[in-house]
Amino acid sequence: MKPTDIYLIILIGFFLCIWGVGEFLWRKSKDAGWINKAKGNKSVRKYRESIAGQKFGELSKIEKQQLIAAITNEQMRIVSRAVPWFFIIMFLITGLE
Repeated sequence: MKPTDIYLIILIGFFLCIWGVGEFLWRKSKDAGWINKAKGNKSVRKYRESIAGQKFGELSKIEKQQLIAAITNEQMRIVSRAVPWFFIIMFLITGLE
């Protein structure tokens, strides 16, 4: 193996490690239980939009904070999944040239 191949494998491993850490830090189980039960298969943002006109004004301050925290967790999960794969694909494409 060439040293560049070894560096590429190490780099891909690093990005996969970042992905795993992101999944752990922003896991769904950290969201409030009532959010997980109420939203079903929808994303948290779609759930919030569906209750925005109906119940969002009636939610307590703590419930609003929990909903905002769940939205942030969901966004960070998406970022932690997408960014490493973007770089892995980018490095693999540049490695083919």
